[in-house]
Amino acid sequence: MNWSVLQQSSDQDLNQEVLEIKNSLIQKGFPKEILEDLKEEDILACKGATQVFTEVSYEPMSDEEYYSEEKIWGIQVTSIGVQLSGKSERYRIFHHFLWRADAKFYGTECIKVSPTSEIADYDAGWTMGSDITGQVLYTKNQTNYVSPYHSIEIKREDEYDTSDIFNGFPVQRVHKLDTLATFSMPRGGTNYRGYMTYSIKELKKGYMVISWFNYTHQTTPFQYPVMTAKESEKTFTLGKTNFYTSQTEFWILGSKWKDAKRKSL
Repeated sequence: MNWSVLQQSSDQDLNQEVLEIKNSLIQKGFPKEILEDLKEEDILACKGATQVFTEVSYEPMSDEEYYSEEKIWGIQVTSIGVQLSGKSERYRIFHHFLWRADAKFYGTECIKVSPTSEIADYDAGWTMGSDITGQVLYTKNQTNYVSPYHSIEIKREDEYDTSDIFNGFPVQRVHKLDTLATFSMPRGGTNYRGYMTYSIKELKKGYMVISWFNYTHQTTPFQYPVMTAKESEKTFTLGKTNFYTSQTEFWILGSKWKDAKRKSL
């Protein structure tokens, strides 16, 4: 990881265009504290915002948290869709995570973002408008530190969905576009957080925006055989493992449903 002190500019020091976009986003409901974590280029990518859709969820990051009666789950995931002006629908999507519980880091972490959409019927309506980018941050002694992800890998592949074959439905070809981002967090800090973001644009009207956000966390320092969070994310394993993966889904209804604002599962 390449950690450095986060250089936070006051409003007076910001580029005028960036400041205007920030103020516009805040007025439309974009969480101010998350804006402070964004790179300037990601704020500029929201130029021409017309609406902001926000969904907050809380996810467990271990079996103990999942079954705990207190339900103080590990991370808060804020998913944001910024609708942009233009002849066709365009969105800037953000997935931001924040550790709420006492975070214990033992090795590697991995985030997987699956943009709209892995389901062929939905995928036909949208196309990527940018690469997926982001960064991770934490606070120590009232100082914020920031680093790019250790690696970002894009996986494009076709799979075949046979889940409904016994119900008489045909096998569907599923187009998968996954982005895997790896990182590790230092100990002794607080306010561990990060985000990933990308743009999409409409190809056909009436298709939902769906974005998946998976976070894989190493839950123990002891492993045999040794595996990274990225390898765990790629491997389906029954029973208890040394990693825990949470999944968040973010939905925005397309222009076909003009009276609907959003839907989240």
